[in-house]
Amino acid sequence: PPLLERWASLLIGLLRKKKLLSRTDLSLPWRPLYLAVKEVIYGKARKESLKSMPRRLHDLMCDVVAVARVYFPASSTQEMLDEWRPLLCPFDTSMTEGAFFLASFLP
Repeated sequence: PPLLERWASLLIGLLRKKKLLSRTDLSLPWRPLYLAVKEVIYGKARKESLKSMPRRLHDLMCDVVAVARVYFPASSTQEMLDEWRPLLCPFDTSMTEGAFFLASFLP
């Protein structure tokens, strides 16, 4: 995790400079970040492991998503909705997962 923490901190520092880097200058794909966050927060390895992921890693991933979502293409909104809409069943525990991803990733 120290390497991941450095990478995340560097990325957050770069993406926070909205005056220097506009949405037209940079377009980030959302799916690789989604898959990484899903593995860290909701992944099977995390649920079955005796050793949990550090809370700092969870917070860093959420911070990366918060600054990166500005740079997701507008066309990706429909892809995200198609991905997470099935999770929004009120009678299933996956609803919290779907709500988290919608709130975190939608630009």
